[in-house]
Amino acid sequence: MMVDIFLEENEESSPSSLVLQNGDVLLTEQAREMFSLCDHNGKGFVVKMDLARINGMIPSISQRQLELFFDNADIFKTNYITENQFINNIKPMLLRTAFSDSQLIKTKICFSFPQYIN
Repeated sequence: MMVDIFLEENEESSPSSLVLQNGDVLLTEQAREMFSLCDHNGKGFVVKMDLARINGMIPSISQRQLELFFDNADIFKTNYITENQFINNIKPMLLRTAFSDSQLIKTKICFSFPQYIN
C-alpha cells in the first residue's frame, strides 16, 4: 500500500512531529539491530548471504525481496553493503511494514508503535 506523507512546514514540537521523530529513531534502531545480526563478525559490512540471518524478521518480506533490497543498496556493485547503506535502504521496508497496520489521519502519520501511542 502506498501512502503519501505530508509534513507541516513548522515541525517544532507538536505531538505529531514528536511521533514522527520517535518513529524515525525507532526505525533507525531496528535497522541498526538488524545490521548487527547480519554482521555477526563485526566486519562493518554485510554480504548478500548474511541476509539469511534476518529472513522472516520483517513481516511479508521474502528472502527474494531481501536480495533485491541488497542489490539496490549495493550501488557500487562491490557485493557488500556498509552499515549506512543497509540502514538507509532497509528503513523504507520497515516503514512500509509499519504502515500496513497504521492509520493516516488528516494527512498526519500515526505510527503503530505502542510505546509511543496509546
